[in-house]
Amino acid sequence: MSSEPNSRAADPGSDAPDASGIRDRAITIWSLPRRIALRLEDAALRRVGWGVIDQALSSATNFALGVIVARVVSPAEFGAFSVGILVYVVVLMSSRAATSEVFAVRFSYVAEADQRSASAHCLGFNALIGVTSAIIVLVVGLALGGVAGNVLIALAPLLPGLALQDAYRYILVSIGQPHRAAANDLAWAVTQLVAVAAVLGLGQPRAWSLVIAWGLAGNAAAIFGFVQTRLLPHPVHGRSWFKRNQDLAARYVLERGVLQISGQTVFFVLGGIAGLAALGTLRGAFLLINPLNVAFLAAPMVIVPELVRVRNAPERFRRRVRVVALIFASLGALWSACLIVFGDLVGPAVLGELWADVRPLLPPMAVAMVTRGISTAFYSGIRALEAAREGLRSRIIAAGTSLAAGTAGAALGDALGAALGLASAGIVAVAVFGVTYEMARRQYASTIHS
Repeated sequence: MSSEPNSRAADPGSDAPDASGIRDRAITIWSLPRRIALRLEDAALRRVGWGVIDQALSSATNFALGVIVARVVSPAEFGAFSVGILVYVVVLMSSRAATSEVFAVRFSYVAEADQRSASAHCLGFNALIGVTSAIIVLVVGLALGGVAGNVLIALAPLLPGLALQDAYRYILVSIGQPHRAAANDLAWAVTQLVAVAAVLGLGQPRAWSLVIAWGLAGNAAAIFGFVQTRLLPHPVHGRSWFKRNQDLAARYVLERGVLQISGQTVFFVLGGIAGLAALGTLRGAFLLINPLNVAFLAAPMVIVPELVRVRNAPERFRRRVRVVALIFASLGALWSACLIVFGDLVGPAVLGELWADVRPLLPPMAVAMVTRGISTAFYSGIRALEAAREGLRSRIIAAGTSLAAGTAGAALGDALGAALGLASAGIVAVAVFGVTYEMARRQYASTIHS
């Protein structure tokens, strides 16, 4: 008799509910939102990882091209090639600020039909910028003549395709397909390798012929971008698209100009105040941190679309910005620590005799890089919240502080003084971007709840 209840409870055919099974199902249902969130976070990390790979491919390809050209042409030819690359970068940054960066902020997380329409119009205005730039560069090249003029003449007809290639890869990253952007850059790298090898095989390579090989490969990658996306540029609607989004585009272009001009002005001022030797020392220090610097400059391309996807969830948005700030600060600290600890092993090989002068600059440059990483995270948050006016104001303040502190430091203590000035300006920049980000975040959150 006493065993009957036990046998009934153990009977698999019994209709009595299993308490442990109910508890397990309840736990599963309760944890489902967290599991979905973690899966989404994993997807975000994968997208960021592919974005990093894409940026690494692009940077490595450009670096390899520069090394090859430097080794096979004369110094004058390499100087002309550098002029061509500089013009390309100016056109690229301008077109990106006016089109691709706006798309990333405003259209990376909208309905697919609206996204495709915006993509085509964005590409259309990008094409207009490329064609206008090509005409200007061609006229300047014809007027300039000589080796540099030949490079600009060779570059001009290739500029529209090069600008479109960058726009295609930016759009792919923005819509959550960075693996396809990486495939596009890989296609450019392989095509460029073949084209440059063909030029070298013909013998007596010139700067203009190498520019053509590089540019044709980039244009081939732009065609591949069309194949990947099935998106044709719509120049007819490009201007109207710009007008509808000029509240962001105009400020982004101005911000890009402030960033580029302020960054170079510091070096010119240092050279004028402390001399060329001090300028060379500071340049040497920047050369050692350049890979990380490039990564921080490129990071918003990948980070901003991910932040846009969660900006209507304030806590997730805030958490992601904090995580990015922590990661970037850690990268800056780790890179700097490696340079300080192991610098004597690699520094002389990279900088030669200049290493002895550069080494004392590493501690302040470490502070500058850590603060640069944190500022980049806050800046990405400001961008994702569409706070273009506030972002431009913060950029101007930070740039002015960097120029003033760097100049004062150079006047007081040559290269080391300039490095200390830039480090202190980095601390100020963290405060400026941090306060701006927090104000923009609260303002955006209030619009969600209202």
